[in-house]
Amino acid sequence: MISWDLRDTARLCGLDAKEAEKLFPEMKAFWRDRFFTSEYCKDDTPVAGAREYLQRVLQAGGEVLYITGRHEEMGRGTIESFRRAGFPLPDGSKVQLWLKPRLADDDDAWKEICHQRLIALRGIACAFDNEPTHVNAYKRSFPDAVVVHLDTDHSRRPVEVLPDIPSIHDFVMEP
Repeated sequence: MISWDLRDTARLCGLDAKEAEKLFPEMKAFWRDRFFTSEYCKDDTPVAGAREYLQRVLQAGGEVLYITGRHEEMGRGTIESFRRAGFPLPDGSKVQLWLKPRLADDDDAWKEICHQRLIALRGIACAFDNEPTHVNAYKRSFPDAVVVHLDTDHSRRPVEVLPDIPSIHDFVMEP
């Protein structure tokens, strides 16, 4: 995958630009009908070391809050992927999952709503996000928190991670 644009993927599979453009609406509809579903997301694979990190947070008396741009209809599959990966499961207390209400809701607007909810609650000690836009917003909203950019797949919007935010690929500590 070189981008989130299905036309690029089609060209890599041998279609010329004109063919890719012609098939794009059908490909996008096919993708959208499947990608944003519990059936698809339940097969997510975890970032190396994430399970162990989350378990250590809970063992140390911390709390875990998963904030995602996934919508509520993807909740079942998301929890199934957590279960398969051995992640702490939402219990409504020490572990919570915040899903946006609807697929059509804007991810950036949803994350801002979550920031405001966190500020009203008590803030955060640490945050991780793969989207540069969102990780920057966490740092701006919570300047005293440890905020880390999880440098994995993201939307590829041309946003630079703030210089005081470290980036990691996984949670495995190298010797």
